Amino acid sequence: MTDLSVHDGPESLFRLTGIRSIYDEAMSDTQQIFPGEALHNDRGDAYRHCLASCEMTREYGATVAQYIGEANEMRGDYLHNQPCGERAMDRQNNFRGCEYGVVSTTKEQCQASCMTGLMTGALVISPAPGSGYLY
Repeated sequence: MTDLSVHDGPESLFRLTGIRSIYDEAMSDTQQIFPGEALHNDRGDAYRHCLASCEMTREYGATVAQYIGEANEMRGDYLHNQPCGERAMDRQNNFRGCEYGVVSTTKEQCQASCMTGLMTGALVISPAPGSGYLY
């Protein structure tokens, strides 16, 4: 595990081994399920956020998963000037992933829940331009 200092920014959280591993696995799974898609502001992006948050919740609990998800959005704000519509989309999908993670006991359950969320419209697949918070 990497030591963090109080002076490290939110991006430093992603150097933590377990958290980085969950993110990398969620990205790999998403690339396999949605080959050729941009995976940014689309179905793959929604699924990836959901899956990573679901797995994070299973491994570390909902509070940690919510904190890490929010740190990721702060990272997008600080490093990429993320539009508020993207932030709202990602937050909603992170929130759904945390919900699914509370009741999931396996990665396969997280994958199935996030795919169901995607197919039923529980996940947001496109940010509304200039939109604010969804919840």
